[in-house]
Amino acid sequence: MSEAMTGGAGLSPSVAPGVAITLRNLTVSFSNGDETITPISGLDLDVRKGELVCVLGPSGEGKSTLLRCVAGLQTPTCGGIATEHGPVTGPGADRGMVFQQDAIPMWLRVAANVAFGPKLRGVPKSVYQPRVDRLIEEVGLGRRRRAWPRQLSGGMRKRVAIAAVFANDPDILLMDEPFGALDYFTRTKLQQLLLQLWSETSKTVLFVTHDVDEALLLADRIIVLGDGAVAQDLTVPFARPRGEELRSDPAAVELRQRLIDWLGEG
Repeated sequence: MSEAMTGGAGLSPSVAPGVAITLRNLTVSFSNGDETITPISGLDLDVRKGELVCVLGPSGEGKSTLLRCVAGLQTPTCGGIATEHGPVTGPGADRGMVFQQDAIPMWLRVAANVAFGPKLRGVPKSVYQPRVDRLIEEVGLGRRRRAWPRQLSGGMRKRVAIAAVFANDPDILLMDEPFGALDYFTRTKLQQLLLQLWSETSKTVLFVTHDVDEALLLADRIIVLGDGAVAQDLTVPFARPRGEELRSDPAAVELRQRLIDWLGEG
């Protein structure tokens, strides 16, 4: 555990060796008319380098707010966030985010979408183009590299978003229920694609989901949020690769039920 610095917004915790993200005393409040809403309150969390952590929690428990704070898209009311690159005070190239809704530029073809991030950052084309070409093939869009987003299905557009965030080569991937709106078969394919790319690159992934089965399939650790903080922090003990066998594994069935029970209490 890293040593915490507590206090108001703007103070940042130190990051221990081997840790990719540290959050200390994170609190987010906002006004809703005459009412003050506090989805996150005094949250502490460390995510280790190369770890795939899934965040579960009932609706309104601050899952997306947490992710937006780590991305630098939302400023906490109190507490601090840091990566190995320093305090999080806004968006940065060390963090990439995949949203639940389509968020790729509709005016760029597939190949230009995937190349957009590194090109914008001034990375030489000779450096980023081979990575872009490889990722387009790996996500199964080699024959669609000249297509416009409007010509793609929702699952294909999500593949573009995933390829684009990996092409920008951030250390940390933040994923906000990216597969939640997809059908079962498309979701299953994209889960396996994510695991493949993660195993190849050793990125740190913080993945918000409402789906217990998805968390058991993907995660090294599962964080359950409750009352605005970490209510449960569980290591997933099952060997990889994981698949449908988890549905009949007694230990997995028991853990799944425990997670459902905790979520139901939230």
